[in-house]
Amino acid sequence: FLNPVTDADATFWQRGAAVRYVEEQLPARLGSERALLQQLRAFLPPEITKRLSMQAERLSVLVEHFNQVGRQRESAREVARTAWELTEALRLWYAEIEYAVGGIRVADVGRDEIRLLNGLNSARCGWADANRR
Repeated sequence: FLNPVTDADATFWQRGAAVRYVEEQLPARLGSERALLQQLRAFLPPEITKRLSMQAERLSVLVEHFNQVGRQRESAREVARTAWELTEALRLWYAEIEYAVGGIRVADVGRDEIRLLNGLNSARCGWADANRR
């Protein structure tokens, strides 16, 4: 979603769509992911929970900064730099989540966790089908 912001050949509309995604959809997605991790905290070691919390805060700061510079005129270079930072932070976030929850079986979690997981669109985020128990 963020690639058009860093691509010199992207069109105005492609860049605008990326900025709108970060402003309108990414915060809700990150909120859902944080809610799921909160529900799974009993399965996670405290140091991993703390690290994920710090990364979530960093993502929030980057999203806010991206949204601020994305609305400014003549800020393409700053938007591209922030998009790159945000992309790298998201990569780390998802790698850490994958590591943290890798040993949790769907059969061991409750309905609330399944509902949150299903809300994340399992096909796009790479999670296994959570409807199976």
